Amino acid sequence: MKKIVGYIFAIAILQLFLTFLKRTPYTIEKYYSSNFYLAIQTILTYFNKWTKISIGDVLYVLVVIAIIYKIIQYIRKKEDVLKNISGYVLQTIFQFILFFQIFWGLNNLRVPVSTKLEIDTNYELAELYDLTEQLIQKTNALQYEITKNDSAKVDFEKDLKAFNKASRNGYKKLEDRFDIALIIHSDVKKSLFSSFLTGAGFSGYLNPFTHEAQINYDIPVIGMPVTVAHEIAHQKGIATESEANFFGFLAMNSQEEIDYQYAANLYALKYCLKEVRINNEEKFLQFYDQLNFGIQENISDSEKFWQENKNFSSNILKNVYGNFLKLNNQKDGIRSYNRFVDLLINYNKKYPLP
Repeated sequence: MKKIVGYIFAIAILQLFLTFLKRTPYTIEKYYSSNFYLAIQTILTYFNKWTKISIGDVLYVLVVIAIIYKIIQYIRKKEDVLKNISGYVLQTIFQFILFFQIFWGLNNLRVPVSTKLEIDTNYELAELYDLTEQLIQKTNALQYEITKNDSAKVDFEKDLKAFNKASRNGYKKLEDRFDIALIIHSDVKKSLFSSFLTGAGFSGYLNPFTHEAQINYDIPVIGMPVTVAHEIAHQKGIATESEANFFGFLAMNSQEEIDYQYAANLYALKYCLKEVRINNEEKFLQFYDQLNFGIQENISDSEKFWQENKNFSSNILKNVYGNFLKLNNQKDGIRSYNRFVDLLINYNKKYPLP
């Protein structure tokens, strides 16, 4: 019983300490994100960049097997089963929180990009409509320039190596305007759990313990370039989902290849249309009708893919992940992804998009 109480106390103390650290974003930025984290990133990348297989994915499997094996051992002993399992679970939770925060999680507490750029975080509905209109015009123009036919959808070759290279080039172009360290990081890798991710509704993820970024290799190819750039943002210590979306968009929109520009603008447009639809269904339909038919086909293909492959785990895991985000200073939970629109609107007011 003392062991259980001890771990409960340790978890509580750790959470209180993290609550205190939330008040010190500039300290986190200076000493953790800009120094300690970069050192960890460099060391881990040295060990994981040499293989296309995700070491982190393999470790996840081994850890799950070890946990199950340990629990089975406690059950077989038939003595104080509940107490032993409870103590082991609390120990595992404590270790997860501790190492997650040390290796990556404290980036959630760093100075927000909106503060660094001195831009607002809210917007008027009219500003959302203006940006949506702007993105429609840009995306229509790019689609037609690529296909020479407004009814033809844009197709991408599935080339993860090319998407990684484009992302790296994009971040180099962002270095002057943003405080993004051009640190060494491994390429985004194919996830070993792509089928599972598809059913759960996820496109990719970062392993916070190995700093490897993984992509669901089964998703529609049109979404892969920005997803790769999004996950690389996480490798760079950009923790919030809204900011990772923001930098993923900018990295791809800065490319010379108009295919990548199209992928980036389509990505941003879909988020804007989603926000418009939440606020005004009629306005959403008006905007959607302005899209070239080829763009509508790209959007339709993506939505069809997710709907057809969605399973019961999607809502469960997204609720779990949403609560996890809230515990890590992303108060909007799963809606944090959509806060990308807030950033983009206010960034566009200060630094007009091309």
